[in-house]
Amino acid sequence: DVKHVIGFGCKDDIKRLRASPCVTAAHWFPQNEKCTFEDLRVLIPEVTPQIGGKGGLKYFGLSRACEVFLGKQLDKAEQCSDWLARPLSPEQLEYAALDAWSCAAILAKILKGGEQVVTEKKD
Repeated sequence: DVKHVIGFGCKDDIKRLRASPCVTAAHWFPQNEKCTFEDLRVLIPEVTPQIGGKGGLKYFGLSRACEVFLGKQLDKAEQCSDWLARPLSPEQLEYAALDAWSCAAILAKILKGGEQVVTEKKD
């Protein structure tokens, strides 16, 4: 059973997850060949060189990728909030859910051929 991990610029995130203090005999984060990783920051410029100017979306973040592929920017206001505080605020939970969902939604668009990629800003 292969697990698929999707992220945006997730190389450092994966390192931090694997080094998390939650290490047990069977670590909760996959560390072997039964896991594949798809980094949208790497994939997007490969599949959309025509979008975003000379460098495509190579120099844009997840919020801009959401605008291009999903038609709306991702609000990153909670990104720098205190994630060690417990309980997490409703805004943090919503941000985390949207951050993860948006990566899956963008990948789904790419796999469908990006037929609905938004290339112009709508009023």
